[in-house]
Amino acid sequence: MISIKHIVPLLFFCISAFPALAQQPDSLHELKLQSVQEAIEFALENNPDLDVYNLNYQKAGKEVSISKSSRYPAISGTFTGQYNRDLPTSVLPGEIFGQPGQMIETQFGQEYNYNTGITISKNILDWQSRMKTKIAEAQVMVTGAETDLYRQHLSEQVAFYYYTAIITQKALQISEKDRSIADSLLFLTQQNFEKGMVERSALNHAKINVNNIDQSIAESTLMYDQAVSNLKILLGLEADAGIHFEDQAAITSTALPDSPQVEADKELALFMQQTDQTMFNVRLQKAAYLPKLSLTSYWGQQQFRDDFGLSFNGSDWNPYSYIGFSLSVPIFNGFAKRNQVNVAKIERSIAQQNLQQEQIQTEIQDQLLLSNYRNSLSKVESAYDTYRLWDQNRTLALQKYEKGLIALAEYFKTFEDYLKAENNYLNTLSSMYSYYSTIISRQ
Repeated sequence: MISIKHIVPLLFFCISAFPALAQQPDSLHELKLQSVQEAIEFALENNPDLDVYNLNYQKAGKEVSISKSSRYPAISGTFTGQYNRDLPTSVLPGEIFGQPGQMIETQFGQEYNYNTGITISKNILDWQSRMKTKIAEAQVMVTGAETDLYRQHLSEQVAFYYYTAIITQKALQISEKDRSIADSLLFLTQQNFEKGMVERSALNHAKINVNNIDQSIAESTLMYDQAVSNLKILLGLEADAGIHFEDQAAITSTALPDSPQVEADKELALFMQQTDQTMFNVRLQKAAYLPKLSLTSYWGQQQFRDDFGLSFNGSDWNPYSYIGFSLSVPIFNGFAKRNQVNVAKIERSIAQQNLQQEQIQTEIQDQLLLSNYRNSLSKVESAYDTYRLWDQNRTLALQKYEKGLIALAEYFKTFEDYLKAENNYLNTLSSMYSYYSTIISRQ
C-alpha cells in the first residue's frame, strides 16, 4: 500500500512538472499555423538538415582553431633509457697510455645512460601554415554561405508546400460544393428519365459529371496529402503529427504586394566565397617557394651508469641543454611546385568566370521572377472574375433547367465551362504562389 509520505512527493512532482508539459509545442500532435512566416520560422528552428549545416559550420570554426595552433610553440617532456650492449671503440695514440709508437683500441662510454628533459619547438617563419589558416578561415565563410543558401531553399520549399496545402484545401471545398450540385442534378435527371422526359444519354452524362468531380476531389486530396507530408519533413515533425492551417485568407491575391523587393540570391554569395578560397589556394602553392625557419630548445639532464638501475640523487645527473635552429630553402623538386601553382591559377580563373556568369544569370532570373509574379497577379484577378461569372451562369442555367426553359445538354455545357474556369483559376493561383514562395525566401 502507498503511504502518504510517498503520495505527497509524487503530487509535488506532478504539479511542478505540469507547466513544463504544458509548454511543450503542440507540434507533437497538432501544429497550428497562423501564417506562412510562422511556418518558415518553425522550420528554421526544427529542420534536421539545417542542424547538420549548423554543425558543419561549427566544425569549420574548430578547424580554424586547429590550424592556428601552429603559431604556438610545441612543448613536450621526454624520458629515454638506453642499454649499450657494445660500447663504441676508438683508436688512440699509445703515448696517452705510456706505449709510444702504438695505436691502442679503447672503448668509451658506459653501458647504461638515461636522458630526461623538456623540448620546445617553434616555427618562426612558415608561410604555408599561415596560408592554410587563411584557407581554413575561408572555408568557414563558404560553410556559412552554404548554410544561408540552404535556409533560403528551406524557406522557399516551406512556403510552396504551405500555399499548395491551402489552395488544395480551398479546391476541395469548391469541389464538395460542385459534388452536391452534381448529386442534385443526377437525382433530378434520374426522376426525369423514369418519367420518360429525358434519354439515357442524359442520365449517363449526369453520372459522368459526378464521376469527374469525384476524380477532381481525389486528385486534390492527393496533392493536399503530399503537401502536408512534405511540410512535416521540412518542419521536423513526427509522422503522426497533424497540421492545421488557420490562414485561409492567404489565398487571395489582394493580400500580396504589387512590387516586392528581393535580396540577392544566396547562391551568388556562395560563388563569391568559393572564388575567394581559390585565391588563398594560389597563395598557398606559391608559399612552397619560401624558406621555413624553426627554432628548437632542449633543457634536460643525463645519467650514465655501469649497472642496470636509476638514481634520483641530483649529484648523479649531469645537465644537458641546447638551442638549435633549422632553415629549409626549397631549390628543386622536378617542377612539381610550379605545376601546382599553375593548376591553382587555372582553378581561380574558372571560379572567377563562373562567378561572372552566375552574376549575369542571377540578374536575368530575378528580373524574370518579378515579371512573372506581376503577370500572375493580373492573371489571377481575371481568372477569378471569369470563375465568378461562370459560377453565376451555372446557377442561372440550373434554375432555367429546373423550370424547363433550357435543355439538359445546354446546362451541362454551362457546367463544363464553369469547371474549366474553376480549374484555370486554381492553376493560376497556384502558379502565382509558386513565384511568391521564391520571393518570400529572398526577403
